[in-house]
Amino acid sequence: MFKKFLMVVAVIVIAVGGLLLIKWVSKPKPGQVKDEALLAGFTADKFVAADEDYFRDMDGGVRFERGSPEIKGRNTWIVWTAGNDRMWDVLSVTSFGALDFLKTLSSHPGLSESR
Repeated sequence: MFKKFLMVVAVIVIAVGGLLLIKWVSKPKPGQVKDEALLAGFTADKFVAADEDYFRDMDGGVRFERGSPEIKGRNTWIVWTAGNDRMWDVLSVTSFGALDFLKTLSSHPGLSESR
């Protein structure tokens, strides 16, 4: 009786192992899976940053030249953070600076490292 039980368990383990091996071998390789944009025929050059000064009033009316990198950066930052910069401040403090995207992404000349 015990031998029969062990045989059933062994068959199940071998079957599950075989299925997992087949699943692992047949998975797509890096670079083969296309995201929604590629499936729709869009490439990176189709995604340009908005250059309209949508958020001018949020910065006390500071005006930048239309199409400037400052406008694109501000638009991207506010849309990406959903305007919740306090959350990112809290994350940078509670992580003891390990999660500080401003330092990570900054190309400010005063920093010792550049992106």
